[in-house]
Amino acid sequence: MLCIVEGTPMESHLNEFNLIIMDLLFIGIEIDNEDHVLLFLYYLSSIYHNFRKTFLFSRKTITLEEVYSSLVFKYLIERHFNGNPLATKEMYC
Repeated sequence: MLCIVEGTPMESHLNEFNLIIMDLLFIGIEIDNEDHVLLFLYYLSSIYHNFRKTFLFSRKTITLEEVYSSLVFKYLIERHFNGNPLATKEMYC
């Protein structure tokens, strides 16, 4: 199970997810864009529950680029206003 661990930068989580997708493609598992987005949204831990719901229920179509950019934007805003990144003090799975 993949988990978000304290102090790990958001880009590390994005890179880890992309490596998993590349491994799946390497062994011949095709993933269409819609499934790719859904897999990524559910890859995020429960602390992103509201973020995930917003994307799933507010749009007819979702691209991975939209999710990535929104997640990075959320990370930067929270880091700027709260003084801490979205990386948590505990491990969430």
